[in-house]
Amino acid sequence: MEEKRFDYSKQPGQKKIETELQTVTPLMTIITPYYNAAKYFEQTYNCVINQTFIWYEWIIVDDGSTKISDVDFLENLVKSDNRIKVYHKKNGGPAAARNYAVSKSNTDLIVSLDADDLIEPDRKSRLNSSHVTSSR
Repeated sequence: MEEKRFDYSKQPGQKKIETELQTVTPLMTIITPYYNAAKYFEQTYNCVINQTFIWYEWIIVDDGSTKISDVDFLENLVKSDNRIKVYHKKNGGPAAARNYAVSKSNTDLIVSLDADDLIEPDRKSRLNSSHVTSSR
């Protein structure tokens, strides 16, 4: 059987789908290192917010961004969704930022997502289903 592939040329995340915000208990943590990434981060943000799976927390680690406008952009995103947490640290590279995010996580399931990544709308749902099935 041929695997159905998502068509990334359609640019997921071009638009944010408006949904009613709600408080959820996270079942997974998305971790994202961020360094002067405002230029392309909005589409990544929309891809995460548009997920069909809503039971996540998103930990974004600002890894010492040097552009104030990029830091301000990130801080404004935090206000848009209570699942998003932003931490700031001195620049140490993406691996150090990911490790820091893991230390702040409240779940056992960690999903790494770079600041310029695009994901299909059901990606987190499929990951959670795989995790639940393999945990049995």
